[in-house]
Amino acid sequence: MSTTAYIRKTTGIVAIGLALSVAASGSWAAEKFPNRPIDIIANYGPGGGADQFVRALAPLLSRELGVKVQPSNVTGAQGNAGVHAVATAKPDGYTIGSITAFSVASWLQGYGKLRAKDMSFIGLGQVTDSMLFVPYKSKFKNFKEILAHVKANPGKMKLALGASFGGPDDLTLKYLATKGYKWKPIPYELPAERYAAPLGGHVDIMYEEPGDVRQFIDAKQIRPVVVFSPEKNPYYPDVPKITDFGFDMYLKNYRAIITAKDVPADRQKILSEALGRAFTSPEFKKFCDRTATCTAPRNPQDTRAFIENYYGTMKKYSKQFGIPTKE
Repeated sequence: MSTTAYIRKTTGIVAIGLALSVAASGSWAAEKFPNRPIDIIANYGPGGGADQFVRALAPLLSRELGVKVQPSNVTGAQGNAGVHAVATAKPDGYTIGSITAFSVASWLQGYGKLRAKDMSFIGLGQVTDSMLFVPYKSKFKNFKEILAHVKANPGKMKLALGASFGGPDDLTLKYLATKGYKWKPIPYELPAERYAAPLGGHVDIMYEEPGDVRQFIDAKQIRPVVVFSPEKNPYYPDVPKITDFGFDMYLKNYRAIITAKDVPADRQKILSEALGRAFTSPEFKKFCDRTATCTAPRNPQDTRAFIENYYGTMKKYSKQFGIPTKE
């Protein structure tokens, strides 16, 4: 074969290859989205708040997107195993999942290798206060009695909380300790075990969101004694505020939906708009009322700003209370 013929043949092969490559990328960009099932991952175990959130959203998103949205759980590393599974999935928009205040707070303690810059935010649909709960028949009638007991018996009263050193619950206890009120924290990573702890007499008191334990409240198995908020909780207005006792620290929990960082913008827009419709649907309103978590839905930009601001607040409190961080 002559040199000229070889060059012509090679050039033709390269041109065909480039054309096929362009055609493939063009067809992917033009491909209808979504056209197959989407995975939605809860970053905590079955029965907990993140799990309830994801399973409430799955059928609503299925309706809005026109494909099945399949819920599952990926647990571990303070919720960061699930966050990692979503953020490092193929960036095609077919994997989304939850992220929470507790998983974000745990970054300060070295849990997870990813940060806000390593993922895309689709929207935020839950914000909730935390409360302290005692068994319904506890000898303590109110939070004032509990404070007096803790003051007189530092480090003795067992308090169930999530296994999140440096998380909102842990920071709250450290703040109260600086005021002379020291509990004995008992961490439970599995929500079901934490909920059972006060019922079985394993702890005296529990730090939790009201929505996650609504069934136990309604069944008169536990009762709230204080809400960590400067305002009355709209779902439990008779529960006294932490500020009524002279304390001024209150960290809310939240749940948002993320996807991989490099998901194309048009697909992120489709997901975000569908999520917004799901958040404002009557079904989700009923769910968030039942779990005491209703909030104004936030778009991707506001969600990122909200979470980054929250992370900055956690860093500030960690420094203030002398909690070593691994950032």
